[in-house]
Amino acid sequence: MDYVLRTDYLTKQYKGINVVNNININVKQGEIYGFLGENGAGKTTTIRMIAGLIPQTSGEIELFGKKKHEQSKRHFERIGAIIEFPGSYPNLSVYDNLEIHRRLMGIPDKKETDWVLELVQLMDAKKKKAKELSLGMKQRLGIARSLLHHPDLLILDEPTNGLDPKGIKEIRQLLKRLAEDNKITIFLSSHILSEVQQMADTIGVIHKGNLLKEIETEKVMDQNKHYLQIRVDKPEAACQWLEKEFSITKYSVSEENIIKIYEKFQLSGEVNRFLNQKGIFVDELVVMKDTLEDYFLKLTGGGMS
Repeated sequence: MDYVLRTDYLTKQYKGINVVNNININVKQGEIYGFLGENGAGKTTTIRMIAGLIPQTSGEIELFGKKKHEQSKRHFERIGAIIEFPGSYPNLSVYDNLEIHRRLMGIPDKKETDWVLELVQLMDAKKKKAKELSLGMKQRLGIARSLLHHPDLLILDEPTNGLDPKGIKEIRQLLKRLAEDNKITIFLSSHILSEVQQMADTIGVIHKGNLLKEIETEKVMDQNKHYLQIRVDKPEAACQWLEKEFSITKYSVSEENIIKIYEKFQLSGEVNRFLNQKGIFVDELVVMKDTLEDYFLKLTGGGMS
């Protein structure tokens, strides 16, 4: 197995407090790795260490099979990154923004600017000033700038943060295309679980500086259980009857009077009729499957902020 990025007990302390605590990340070549965690969990600090912007307190970062003392400038030239919001020259055109960056990076061929505009689907907007772009287009401009030198690893910190649904979809499609068609390994942080679920091959869950789990997204979905979800007006009474009449004990009760039953799905019709007979109104009855958000909540015991 070839790994593009690995960390070994990576730690960062501020004022004696571990904000990132002994985390071990393993990013395989060619995959999209979703680094999940609520705001303040340690995602951006981890990314800054990986990108070489801040030093780690302890632990090791391995890039392209080489540890830090073995790494050369060439290793970092193989990385493209956007950390927090991508900057631009607002009064310059999309094309001129990229041209300035191309020259600063010492990339001789002007054709690379046209190539990357096509890649992120901004060719039609090349003459627009950066300040006239939507948030989604500004994010694509930032990604285009990070791709000019043909990196093997793209690191993105919250790439869909603040975008509307259309912008989120555009970025999701772009990243999947970069991974599948251009074979670029992508390491992205996010707190938007539904988005990560749709594009990441592997997820790592960080919570209060600790990496709680690293697992393939497909395995998460395979592990998560199907359940019968019912919404009732009297959940306490309904639970008592489920146990007494149907011997159902594998269930949970959540907000909004929702009961999740993890067994005996074949009795859904009987449960519905029986509860109605007992004066309990069933507003909803449907077979569901846990999402990545459910999995995250189980791991952290909390929610995303």
